[in-house]
Amino acid sequence: MWRDLDEYNLVAKLDVSLKNDFLGLSGELLSGVLFSYKQRDYQILRYLLTPEGLGLASGFTGDPNEILTDFFHDGNSGFYIKGEYQPSNTYSGLQTNLAAYMSQKVQFNELFQSILGLRLERYNQYYTGQSQNANLNTGLGVYDNEKVLSDLGFFPSITLIYNLDEKTNLRSSYSFTTARPSFKEKSGAQILDVLSGITFNGNLDLEVTDIHNFDLRFDRFYENNQMIGVSGFYKYMINPIEITRYSSDDDNIQPINTPSGLVCGFELEIRKSIDFILDNLFINSNSSVIYSKVDIVGDEYQSILNSLREGEEFSSSRSMQGQAPYIFNCGISYLNNNIESSLTYNVEGQKLSIVGINRRPNIYTNPFHSLNISVSLKNIIYDDLNISLMCKNILNQNRELVAQSFGVKDQIYNSYAIGRSIGIKLKYVL
Repeated sequence: MWRDLDEYNLVAKLDVSLKNDFLGLSGELLSGVLFSYKQRDYQILRYLLTPEGLGLASGFTGDPNEILTDFFHDGNSGFYIKGEYQPSNTYSGLQTNLAAYMSQKVQFNELFQSILGLRLERYNQYYTGQSQNANLNTGLGVYDNEKVLSDLGFFPSITLIYNLDEKTNLRSSYSFTTARPSFKEKSGAQILDVLSGITFNGNLDLEVTDIHNFDLRFDRFYENNQMIGVSGFYKYMINPIEITRYSSDDDNIQPINTPSGLVCGFELEIRKSIDFILDNLFINSNSSVIYSKVDIVGDEYQSILNSLREGEEFSSSRSMQGQAPYIFNCGISYLNNNIESSLTYNVEGQKLSIVGINRRPNIYTNPFHSLNISVSLKNIIYDDLNISLMCKNILNQNRELVAQSFGVKDQIYNSYAIGRSIGIKLKYVL
């Protein structure tokens, strides 16, 4: 099986800024236009080795090494290469976006400023392909550069910034944004993942997701790009896109729109020198605690209600698919003229990856503890010689997906052995 994807992107934009007086106050007007064009051609080429005239007495044992020997084909029996073209595995897509924006900065005084903005977007998406059950005679399920999404969006924003002192900011903001389905999601394509055995099915009925964003952030800045930031955020989503199973087939998944959802939480960001331990030693950290919720409706609601086990309580809501309850990233780095080194660690909490339906359980991705190290030595061993060493996945963790169901232990759904990788790079400057 070969997968071929060609994508062409063109982006043109123009930005203009102008100092001005807004209602008698010092300000700056920012405006601009943007046009983006994206075209993608995707296909899967699949070939099968099919046996012809081979019975139990043929001598073939099932060892794949026998396929490419003289036993491959003797004129009457053997293995034949057969192409398996599936139109639903081939599609072309086109996206265009014409956007314009304008924002006005207003400096009320030395401590307080605001930014008012508005963005306008005209977005179109086209699709060429056909679904699995297409009828070439009637044209049902066949699409030829058909417009599958047309969206005219107005996206306002407002930001208020108050300087508590020269090094401390308090910022609050509201913005209205959108998330649109990708080429693959907004299609009739059926794409098999050969490792997991799961088939992804596009959904031409997907709608865009509208998002209301609220943020409050406190920043404290120090010398040499050091800072500490604490923020709270709240996002309300209309028609969020989630991945769910087919009710009739356990190995088929599809993106669908959920009526509404919310995500809220807190974030802590730190970039700080810890030279009280060692000069030129720095720590970086970005951590979030997140709560997410979507209402359970439709087939999922009814299937849960019909499949309740004894002692199991019914809930009309759950966490959002793909959203981890916490994210933790941190790193320690040491920098001087001859040595650059870093040790990084990141992990995400267990998150819902595939929404179950009927008696098929939800699939969750377990936390993956990623620990990596890199060291670069310049002019230490020999002048003009740079040596870089790295090791990824030091803990040698596997990526695991588990099935969860009421009253039983988690069952392994998929497990991938990522492995530990070690590399060395030598660079000599003449």
